[in-house]
Amino acid sequence: MKKLSPASYHDLFFKHVFGFLGKVMTHRELAQKHAIAVSGGLDSMVLLWFSHELHLAGKIGPVRALFVHHHSREGQDQDARLIEDFCQKKQIPFKILHAIGLNASAGNFENRARELRRSLLMAELEAREDIWMGHHLDDSYEWSIMQK
Repeated sequence: MKKLSPASYHDLFFKHVFGFLGKVMTHRELAQKHAIAVSGGLDSMVLLWFSHELHLAGKIGPVRALFVHHHSREGQDQDARLIEDFCQKKQIPFKILHAIGLNASAGNFENRARELRRSLLMAELEAREDIWMGHHLDDSYEWSIMQK
């Protein structure tokens, strides 16, 4: 296998992922606004970076970042600052949504947090705006186990 330069790998990655997006989204959907749900984890930060790069290349419409602060664990303020700093450097609009009333020690926290997060994100969407969420395979596996 031929070793690729970082620039070639970058171009191939963008071509591959944008090709996939073209198969699952219409041109109209790609051109509209996109809200990226960002947790501060690797998967959502890559999604934010990638979607912003696509926007700069004229492939998709405007991008903004949304962070849901659950107020349930130490470190969430740092997550918010990480995202906000990245967004400021890249000039990406950023907004924090606050999930009020969650108690991490109460039963079924993950499900309640997911439902509240979804309702906050959906309520925040603007007209003709899609929401993008980054999840890796471990997230899908974890979700399927929780459903059983």
